[in-house]
Amino acid sequence: MEDHILKEILSQPDVWRRTLDRMFGKDSPLKKINALIGHGPVLFTGMGSSYYLSMASAPMWQHYVGGKARALSASNIITYPEICAPGSAKGTVFGISRSGETFETRDALRLLRRTHGWRSIGVTCHPNSPVLEEAEISMVLDEAAETSRFTTRALTTTVLALQALAAMRAKNSELEGELQRLPDLADGLLTQFEALVKDKATRGSYNRFVYLAQGPYLGFAMELMLKAEEIIRVPAEACETLEYLHGPKFAADAATLITVILSDAGAQYQLDALAKLKDIGAKVAVVCEKATADIVAGTDFVIELGSGLSDYGRMLLVMPLMQFFIYHRAIAVGRSAWIKEMVYEK
Repeated sequence: MEDHILKEILSQPDVWRRTLDRMFGKDSPLKKINALIGHGPVLFTGMGSSYYLSMASAPMWQHYVGGKARALSASNIITYPEICAPGSAKGTVFGISRSGETFETRDALRLLRRTHGWRSIGVTCHPNSPVLEEAEISMVLDEAAETSRFTTRALTTTVLALQALAAMRAKNSELEGELQRLPDLADGLLTQFEALVKDKATRGSYNRFVYLAQGPYLGFAMELMLKAEEIIRVPAEACETLEYLHGPKFAADAATLITVILSDAGAQYQLDALAKLKDIGAKVAVVCEKATADIVAGTDFVIELGSGLSDYGRMLLVMPLMQFFIYHRAIAVGRSAWIKEMVYEK
């Protein structure tokens, strides 16, 4: 019998299709949300995976919609509210919580709405939850709800819904078209790389994982770090690619797998860094749009997306493949019982 988390990883293309049909359909919930958003700053907040997806969503929003957008953890908002609400500035906050029960996110929405006059939007997979009680309007992604305690499809589906909202707000038909292609592309990539990813995850001799990225991809690197720690239960870290060369690299050794998520905007500098990463003796993997000869020569294995999409448009394609790798690595090192144990009770 398949584990819940594996089913949820592999279900992502189908869940994305259903989400896109709803978001761009006649009765789209995005219309009311779009009407609520003001002209001030936009803040994305959450804890854990919800914070990391916020880190990916904020630069995406600023790129397509414009204005000021940022991500902060809900814990920082409730402990240092002046960070996000200086003076009389009023904006819109997206409080994101898979369960809808994260108390830090609930309290952050309450503080920004009641004390500072911000508009508040709750994003979760579960209706009638505490976080939504503090929101003026809700985005409920119940099709992405999970049984496993390890967040996978809830994270990617939330980012997808926020991308759909950005496309609507910016009236960007090109982005909408790219999003519509994601489910089929993800299906194809999971089929194409299933054997390679499973083999590398199972046969590798790694006991430490590093994920490197730039810009919006850094949020995904942070999420993959969290998944490696939670599921494989080994040390992991995430860092900006170039920042990693300024000290953190000295913790790597032959049992370290460094995965570089190669983006268009960061490609020139990230490519220069690949040779230096290989020189420290670690194993190096790359996820990229196009696997050039230089990339292949400087790494242990490469996953080529070949999507034909823009930097921001394709970013979700990284996640199902990397989640799949982490799952199979966990199984290979004897975490099967742990994975089966970590589910929500019905």
